[in-house]
Amino acid sequence: MIRIMKCSICSDMKRENLILFGKNICNDCEEKMIKANYDDIMYQLYMDRIKHIWETKELGLKDR
Repeated sequence: MIRIMKCSICSDMKRENLILFGKNICNDCEEKMIKANYDDIMYQLYMDRIKHIWETKELGLKDR
């Protein structure tokens, strides 16, 4: 069964791919994050979104 979920990085509705603490990270964003260097302009965005997923899980909050 194919599930469509909101990507926690790009916020697009995408096919379920990588689930981190119940949050989806689409295949496109996963590939971009893997290839990003620390000096990449998008690197900080990726880190902030992953941090948000982690903090939401730690605090037991639902994503807004």
